[in-house]
Amino acid sequence: LLQNKLTPDLADQISTFLANIYIKTSLFAMENKEFKQLQQKIVANTELIALTEKYVFTVPYFANNDNFADLNIKNIRDEIYNNWEIKSQILQLKYKFLTSTESLIHGDLHTGSIMLDSNNKIKIIDSEFAMFGPTGFDLGQCSAHLIISYIANCKKANSIAILEWHLSTIVNIYEMFKNKCLNLCRNMVKVSGLNIAGFSSPEQFKEFLSMHIDNMITDAFGYAAIEIMRRQLGGVGTPEIKDLPLEARNHIKSVLINIAKEMLLNRDKITPNELPLILKRHYI
Repeated sequence: LLQNKLTPDLADQISTFLANIYIKTSLFAMENKEFKQLQQKIVANTELIALTEKYVFTVPYFANNDNFADLNIKNIRDEIYNNWEIKSQILQLKYKFLTSTESLIHGDLHTGSIMLDSNNKIKIIDSEFAMFGPTGFDLGQCSAHLIISYIANCKKANSIAILEWHLSTIVNIYEMFKNKCLNLCRNMVKVSGLNIAGFSSPEQFKEFLSMHIDNMITDAFGYAAIEIMRRQLGGVGTPEIKDLPLEARNHIKSVLINIAKEMLLNRDKITPNELPLILKRHYI
């Protein structure tokens, strides 16, 4: 992705990975006892989780020596520091990240963790952050870096094909993820902790799962927003823009922070199909 290597089926591959991990390691496919046993087998690296808690959800949002001393975006940076509405939403999602055990998640699914082999097949690496947590976290982190890459490519005036690929991939990851989760559950015959014979009809359970995934996607928009903001404000930075001139970098940072604010505060009103309109509106 950092090299703008267009992979037509990237959304298909990533959504397949995420849907399989989510459904097959959650109570949608596992019985309660089986689910608890799997949780006990997965020993999360508490030190790495603490790093996520600190550098994704906490440090970037107040004055701290670990953050960029970037005076060129001081106004928008200080607005985030002093905006309790934004920080309270970050706290909500931080709480969910630290307390939810919905399914197994990768925990660090950014651009550098998704590799392509010679056949354009993805390889997911760096699983040391894996834990049981909210599935929307992986979905949000992955889409955040596609959004960052799209805005960076707008500034670099890259081809329409590259820009359209980014937009379609962002939308398709969300939509394909939902459809694949529904199909996986539809094709399962075993009883699970949630899908119990006699409790609900297949149609009722599908409706419940669809609603549940919509809520997860809402969370994913929030996690994407947090990942975008922390890359502009924190000490990690944004590889996609590091080689651009200072003025261009500052413009992109401001655009991305404004996109992230809208996604975070309005995440319950946004659908995947609306994301391209939001990105285009803020960049223009």
